[in-house]
Amino acid sequence: MQLCKKVAFIIVIALSVFSFLGFTASLAQEPKGLCIEFQQLLAMPLETGILRKQLEDSIPIGGKVGDNRYFNIDIDGDDVNDIVTSGCSRSTMPSDPCGLWIELSSGGKIEFDADTLILVRHHAKIYVIVSDIGPKRKVGKGKVYCVDAKGVRLVCSRL
Repeated sequence: MQLCKKVAFIIVIALSVFSFLGFTASLAQEPKGLCIEFQQLLAMPLETGILRKQLEDSIPIGGKVGDNRYFNIDIDGDDVNDIVTSGCSRSTMPSDPCGLWIELSSGGKIEFDADTLILVRHHAKIYVIVSDIGPKRKVGKGKVYCVDAKGVRLVCSRL
């Protein structure tokens, strides 16, 4: 009887491990598919590609072009809008990076800098695109970051 219990226990553990490994494998595949989607969007003509995903609910702050505030965005998932702003320097010699600043309604702050950035909504999540865009872009230089309550994390590179 003890032997049967031990065998059953080992089988349950083995099934749990295989189930977990299968689950993590599917998680690892998700970013790959996501990266392929972004690669396709970046290569398309601007109007039908990535720009149709760009966050449109923005207005210039103080009338300055390039400094935007985005509305109706809940990064931390608490059903309260967060304060999301971005801006790029007008300096070209040397060029200062663009910035993304987020004040979470739950009290946290997120900051992110890049040479260029575009905020997009894709599959109900917010992403930062750091890339040239359009069919004539330099392939292999683009990056995509996911924005969530924990911060900004790289999900795709070399796009």
